[in-house]
Amino acid sequence: MKKKILSTIICIAMLVIYIPVFAATGSDVVTEARKWIGTPYGNSNGSGGYGSVVDCSGLTLQVYSKFGISLPWYADSQRSYGTKIDHSALRSSNDCSALNEGDLIFFDYRSDGVADHVAIYSGNGNVIHAISRGVTEAPLSWTTGVVSGQKFYSAVCEVRRLLTSVPGGNPPSNPRIVAYSTNIAAGEQILFEYSVENASNMYIAIDVNGVREHFIEVSGDHYNGTFTKPGHYEACLYATNAYGDSGFSNWVGFDVYDSKPTNPQLSVDKTKYDIGETVYFSCSAKYATGYTIGIDLDGKRIYTSDIGTSFEKAFDVAGTYTAYISAWNSYGLVDSSSATFTVSPKALWHSNAKASIYKNGHLYLLHDTQYDWETAKIQTEKKQDI
Repeated sequence: MKKKILSTIICIAMLVIYIPVFAATGSDVVTEARKWIGTPYGNSNGSGGYGSVVDCSGLTLQVYSKFGISLPWYADSQRSYGTKIDHSALRSSNDCSALNEGDLIFFDYRSDGVADHVAIYSGNGNVIHAISRGVTEAPLSWTTGVVSGQKFYSAVCEVRRLLTSVPGGNPPSNPRIVAYSTNIAAGEQILFEYSVENASNMYIAIDVNGVREHFIEVSGDHYNGTFTKPGHYEACLYATNAYGDSGFSNWVGFDVYDSKPTNPQLSVDKTKYDIGETVYFSCSAKYATGYTIGIDLDGKRIYTSDIGTSFEKAFDVAGTYTAYISAWNSYGLVDSSSATFTVSPKALWHSNAKASIYKNGHLYLLHDTQYDWETAKIQTEKKQDI
């Protein structure tokens, strides 16, 4: 058994993400573990190979490394890897019927919630483990030698299966996940809802800025997560049972921020409109949870409203309009640059004139073909009511 050295080392080790391996079998694991029988016990991870000194978690680390699974060098840390197997019958009556060869069995001799020891189940009620006399294969009915009269099986606190491919059944299928926010403040909760068919164990894998940082075991149909590191997150659902895994589900993305929004942008679909024509606005900002739009006509504020990332509005007064957005979140707000557009009267054709303009319920007939329609002074022309 290896004593806990530094909590920081353990935390770093826990970031190693376990994904089940299906090419190997439990029998393969047991065969590899038996190569270590006779190796002396000592405070080592077994990096010296067969025959070198090794402790219990060093043995399991070395054995499973042969099959592409990286485990941390500490028994209690290894408890978070693989699929949890019901061990109630084993603990109460040494019933090993739920176990497969290669399963990791964890022991809590002192009943303090911490795994003191780990062993590899080798079948027929036996385990291969590194104890004080060295690496040996022995029955779970042996006494531990730690607490008087205590049997190994009665000290079991957890069983984990790292090789989940077993012939004869169907693995989980159709995993799906939804995240109910796209931007959250650091320390704020985000709700995930998920579903999968025929799963025994479910996990949410989370990448932060493209690097896997979380592999969270979950249950039920939802999970409330809290994250403090700013950046872009991608999450998916992963599930296992005794017959295999689901593969990764769809990925959902969200941002965690610890500052005001950045890079606010506002745009309109064009710069010139007729009276009554719809203006389409689009806005964006990194880390924004909401937007407020302000619209001025010829320098005077005429409209303010909270909006989403898209907004549309028609205007019935001609003139030059200027719009901007304030993007905000729980840390504050920031303004965008302005978007400017013009609204003009509708141009109509008339049989008795070169052209005409309709404005305020009147038809204005323009006979001067030299006029610039953008700046024409309508009141100087001949007019006719309609």
